[in-house]
Amino acid sequence: AAAWGEAWAFCHNGATDDLSGLSSAPDLRPRGSTDSERLFHHVLARLDPSDRRRSLGVILGGLRGFTCLNSFLATAGRVTVYARAGLGTARPRYYTLWHGTGEGLAIASSEPFPLRGVDWDAVPDGTCFELNIDS
Repeated sequence: AAAWGEAWAFCHNGATDDLSGLSSAPDLRPRGSTDSERLFHHVLARLDPSDRRRSLGVILGGLRGFTCLNSFLATAGRVTVYARAGLGTARPRYYTLWHGTGEGLAIASSEPFPLRGVDWDAVPDGTCFELNIDS
């Protein structure tokens, strides 16, 4: 989707069970019926592009009725990552988001993978952070 003069991409792991609380800006019209697209439009309608990390955390932190909201919101220069699994999920490890760091790099992944010089930590629920992409 295009907003604020940039192309935006979004993906998330999990399911948003209650779509009735999700709404979109008038100029954003979902083309399909997936919960991910509806969630993306809900985020874009409320996002403060000058403070993506804080506003994404507030937007997704206020939602209820989901299995997981691990999300990646991206533009050409950076990715804003949010981690949150629903309480009482049947497979909590499946919904764990991982943050890997090493010299000169940072990775967000649904699974830690063996990579020399990278230390992995599970991302606590409710955490929002950014990865900057060098051009």
